[in-house]
Amino acid sequence: MKLDRRSMLIGATAALVSACSRDGGEPHPRDSGVLLPDFREISPEGPRAILELSRIPTTFREAPMLATAVAAGRLPPVRDRIGRDPLVIEPLREIGRYGGTLRRAINGPNDIAGVVRFASGPDSLLYWDHLWTTPRPNIARDFELSPDGRVVTLSLRRGMRWSDGAPFTADDVMFWYEDLYLDRRVVAAPSESLRIDGQDVRVRKVDAETVQFIAPRPFPLLIELLASFTDIGGPSFYGREAMGGFAPKHYLSRFHPKYRSEDAINREAREAGLLNWPIYLKKRFDWTFNPELPVVAPWRVTAPINSRLFGMERNPYSIWVDTQGNQLPYIDRISHVLCSGPEAVNFKAAAGQLDFQSRHLLVSNVPFLLATRD
Repeated sequence: MKLDRRSMLIGATAALVSACSRDGGEPHPRDSGVLLPDFREISPEGPRAILELSRIPTTFREAPMLATAVAAGRLPPVRDRIGRDPLVIEPLREIGRYGGTLRRAINGPNDIAGVVRFASGPDSLLYWDHLWTTPRPNIARDFELSPDGRVVTLSLRRGMRWSDGAPFTADDVMFWYEDLYLDRRVVAAPSESLRIDGQDVRVRKVDAETVQFIAPRPFPLLIELLASFTDIGGPSFYGREAMGGFAPKHYLSRFHPKYRSEDAINREAREAGLLNWPIYLKKRFDWTFNPELPVVAPWRVTAPINSRLFGMERNPYSIWVDTQGNQLPYIDRISHVLCSGPEAVNFKAAAGQLDFQSRHLLVSNVPFLLATRD
């Protein structure tokens, strides 16, 4: 029997609900009155990326906190920040409202995966549609697989910028590939995501807005690897390993001896308590630890993950907009509250101290959480 992704998701959800009842059938008495859906009838929902040129907005708006900065001359107008090719997202049900701080929980500095999955965008060059069946453009504006299945051509978004306002171009892909990935002092071994039958995939710059991933033989799976949670699927998680598929050359080149004195960078590394420049470079490329790091994610870090209150603030150069031209995200800030473990997360959720949480909520506590809801 062959299972598709939808069947697996529905089956997994049904299993979780079953685990919360006495015998997998009737709900527990404490849950009386809670109506559970028939999971056989569920069709997965999600926001949809709009690719039709006719539906791309021509006027744009921004959050009040950014409008204030524009009026004060600290930021350029929103149209100049998002570039010529915004990533248009059709909301699931309605247009959102700007403002606020979203509260969620983490259980320590190593709790990175949940943060990345929740708040990184994602920042992969490609991504899946909400049904997880079809790869779509994401940070890249478009992509094409050659007829022989060997070459994936990525077109980047024209006028796109990093969170500090610097242009995002093919040079950022090539800097990652040539100066990080191919430098064995930085990345010790080739990634299996960029190899097929023991041979390497090459990356080539076509022009300032176009790059190609070139395989030695047909490799259509490469598109799915670029769209998935892999080491070439965006730097928000894998930047700390000098992976991700692209990197901010204008910022990270200062930590690479190709561009500066190796002795000077090693000295800075030791002053930061690190052994050498490769470790130092990767530490500076860690989205959750380095508030200085330019990003393309919807939020940039304002306080690192090893601080008491790990914080994020909206990226003023976010390329995401909704179908009415409102620059996304809607939420100004995210506050990741440090908790000692899953039980503490569950109690904070029950006390109304968290706004959104998927990670660390225990299935066994579902009756307790339902009993304490508003």
